[in-house]
Amino acid sequence: MAKDNRPTGPVVDDKESTHGGFSDIARVLNELFPNRRRPISRQLVHKWYMYREDNKFPEAASTTGSTNGGKGHPEFNYTVVVGWYERERLHRDERRYIRSRTAMAAVALPTQRATTGEEPMVA
Repeated sequence: MAKDNRPTGPVVDDKESTHGGFSDIARVLNELFPNRRRPISRQLVHKWYMYREDNKFPEAASTTGSTNGGKGHPEFNYTVVVGWYERERLHRDERRYIRSRTAMAAVALPTQRATTGEEPMVA
């Protein structure tokens, strides 16, 4: 990037900050959870934010100010989002475990009736 071309948004390299935007949240989650199959992108964080009524993603803690009367960009508290991600990840893992156990049980069920000479009881 040339020195004349600067990013459109403010660049904050403050490691002490407790709030951040979509890309900051993605960076923090990727640092905390490096063993994830796919890295978390800022687009994914934005998607979580857009569907927050369904997935219970936390509301924005604040917004960056806009001098032209715009809405600005949402900023989130890191600890709140990390807590949400841990709960969501645990919940997703439980659902995945239940689905896999159900699928294994369906495969393990016998497909033929035992030939004991008795008729099966019908409830």
